[in-house]
Amino acid sequence: MQEGYIEDIAILQYSDGKFYNHYNYDEETGTGTAETGPFNSLNDAKAVIRQTREDAKAVESFENQPKQMYSRENGSFLYLDNNHLYRMERSNAHDVYLKDMENSAVAGRVIPLPSYSETLAKNPLNDFLKLDADHTQKDSRCVYKECLYTLLEKVERSEIYPLLRDRDTTEEEAENLIREKIEDLFDSGEVENAVYSEAIDTWAHFGEWIQEDIFQRTYQDVITDRRDAVALYQDSKGRTAVGARHDGSVCSGRKGR
Repeated sequence: MQEGYIEDIAILQYSDGKFYNHYNYDEETGTGTAETGPFNSLNDAKAVIRQTREDAKAVESFENQPKQMYSRENGSFLYLDNNHLYRMERSNAHDVYLKDMENSAVAGRVIPLPSYSETLAKNPLNDFLKLDADHTQKDSRCVYKECLYTLLEKVERSEIYPLLRDRDTTEEEAENLIREKIEDLFDSGEVENAVYSEAIDTWAHFGEWIQEDIFQRTYQDVITDRRDAVALYQDSKGRTAVGARHDGSVCSGRKGR
């Protein structure tokens, strides 16, 4: 509490872009004892404070931080070192909490909010998250990787996973289980993503690559090469036509327990 004021109030901007007033704001916890909002603009939030708390001090802590350049919407994917994929789980006035999509054994990662935009700016694959980005365009490598790990997470939590790990299950049976489960995830609406659906239906070999990568990460005991198909089959210049393998075949060279 600053001397001369009865109450501290913070105006915070959440990941949905809306503004919220926190009354009796505690900087250590990043929240207040009461909250009003959402407000569409900072001025709207300030107007409510002026009307109801003439003796209050607005602590607008977010204005003292670097300007937010990237979205913090829960569920968004982002890329850090070596194009490693993470998913945004939640954020508050201090930190952004991420889930490691490529290694479920890792608890995750936390990025301090003041360095969030700077951290994302280091990888151009995060340009899609820029608040002024053209959200109709997305790198095809991102579409593939995000689709792969979204489906892999669902498969690992499904009823077929114990069967995939069962030594009595043959490779052919495992492949059929994975293919049928992917179809069911989309048909049932458990996975609703128009871009993923279009890619699987229309991009050459996209669905086959996805199935093979999930096979490698569930049926196999040991993965000798953790790169996904897009990275594995890119040409010497680093280009990958998502949906076209160099030999025109379905990926088949990494099988075998």
